[in-house]
Amino acid sequence: MLRRLCAALVVALLVLPAHANANKEDAIRDLLEVVMDSSFKQIVQAVQKQQGRMLKQSNSELSDRQINAAMQSAERVLLENKDEFYDQLVPIYDRHFSAGEIDQLRRFYESDVGQKYARKQGRIFQESMKAGREWMKGMMPKIKQYIREDLK
Repeated sequence: MLRRLCAALVVALLVLPAHANANKEDAIRDLLEVVMDSSFKQIVQAVQKQQGRMLKQSNSELSDRQINAAMQSAERVLLENKDEFYDQLVPIYDRHFSAGEIDQLRRFYESDVGQKYARKQGRIFQESMKAGREWMKGMMPKIKQYIREDLK
């Protein structure tokens, strides 16, 4: 009887963490679906624009129709294989967030404000980067002045 109880305990200890990890992975994938629903298409469109510019620059003999066809093919491939992208993201989210935090993030992104944030996040990042560059331009004279003073 004691052996069976110990064996059951060992099995439970081995199976429960694997089950919890599977549940966390599923929760991460659910979060990615919610977060990436609107932004994934934006990512694909950004990749398409860049690819279109690169194709035009490197293959000037291509017509606009050919470039558009190539961009549509790229979009189809990326959208059909987004699960492979998610496979790359799951371990990253797993390292940085607990299961409870993943659940909180999912609930936030399912809310109206979370959906708005997900839609606007890329644009906010772009504008923030631009503001950061402008700020650094303004700081350069001060930085140079401090360097000159420190080198005296």
